[in-house]
Amino acid sequence: MKRVVEFVGIYNADSGLRGELTYALTKWSRKSSCSLCEITHGWNPFGRNAWRTSCRDSGLDLTMIHRNEASAEQLNAVESLPAILKKTGGNWAQVVSADQLLSAKNDFTKIFDLLNYS
Repeated sequence: MKRVVEFVGIYNADSGLRGELTYALTKWSRKSSCSLCEITHGWNPFGRNAWRTSCRDSGLDLTMIHRNEASAEQLNAVESLPAILKKTGGNWAQVVSADQLLSAKNDFTKIFDLLNYS
């Protein structure tokens, strides 16, 4: 039986209407952005079809959450947000950093390669 590995991507943004509006305004004014948000959504509030298709085709168990939805254990495991974590032996560990997400841009294969080899 193949062991399922759990991954969680944490956005550097909060969920909810207020969080979404705050993020949109800071992005629009170029005061801040989230490279993971750019990869998964861009300007589309419903998300990019290409990202959803790539996630489905990868076969990885990858869940995306906002920073205010993350547990204290998850937040303690990150160096900085955004990030992607992996649950190993009951503990969370960062496997993809904010810098790696920024350098991947829209090349989803780079992200999935990092996850497959973590």
